[in-house]
Amino acid sequence: MVQAMGDDDDDNGGTASEETENEQEAPTDEEENGDDVNGETDPEDNGGGEEPAMEDEVPDFEDIATDTFSLMQSAESLRLDLEGDFWGDEAEDFGAVPGETQQAVITGEPGGNLWMSFEMLGTDVEILDVGTTAYMPAETFLGIAELTAPPEFQDLDFSTMAADLDGYWMDAGEPLGIDIAELTQDFDLDEIPDAMGGTTSGELSSHDGQDVWVYSYEDEGEMMELAVVADSSEPYLVYVEGIMDGEEAYMGFSDWNSAEIPDEPSPDQTMSEAEFESYLMENM
Repeated sequence: MVQAMGDDDDDNGGTASEETENEQEAPTDEEENGDDVNGETDPEDNGGGEEPAMEDEVPDFEDIATDTFSLMQSAESLRLDLEGDFWGDEAEDFGAVPGETQQAVITGEPGGNLWMSFEMLGTDVEILDVGTTAYMPAETFLGIAELTAPPEFQDLDFSTMAADLDGYWMDAGEPLGIDIAELTQDFDLDEIPDAMGGTTSGELSSHDGQDVWVYSYEDEGEMMELAVVADSSEPYLVYVEGIMDGEEAYMGFSDWNSAEIPDEPSPDQTMSEAEFESYLMENM
């Protein structure tokens, strides 16, 4: 909890004669500017600027939930960092171990392009979804080809090929069907206090160098914690994490309205699967 700083003491403890003497002596230029006679700045003087704004206390979450939710709904873009067992029963299909934590990053515009990166089959996978088509960097296809290549192809110079294919994309087929708005506009923050046992009070903390208000709840093995930017005018959501039904999950929010999403590649930047396979054959 942010504590208010002590009030300035206007009484300097001087005697009447001292006050009279001070009235008779005109202040020097240095004293008027907040400097003492030795040229040192008065530590209580801020150079004439305004005092920085400081939140006196951490508001209850129920008092800012509506504003936080509104900011989420109106966001033009954002980045999500996800951690959890989000592959579920299909984990093995993605080269993951069922029940273990996986990580993914999603950057997108509500109703617009979406950029997703995660690990699959031991290699980094990146997908650009433009709504009608999904694309993968050709290097991603090459990385998967390297991992799945039969022994007789393991001696290929994949690093050189990766340099050749840098900047090229491949049509990955059907779009992912994910709209980042589904993760923001349908995020019902009003239900969180109930999910947290009615706890709405928080405390000031720091997350990645940023001041945040943290609201947390823990009971009988279940836990939920969320943080928002410590700014009552723009309390953007920073993260939500928890343990529910024995499963851990984390969702971090950042780059509000400033996330960078790749543009759809031009035709001269794309390769068909046949062209990719032809390139591989030429370099075998």
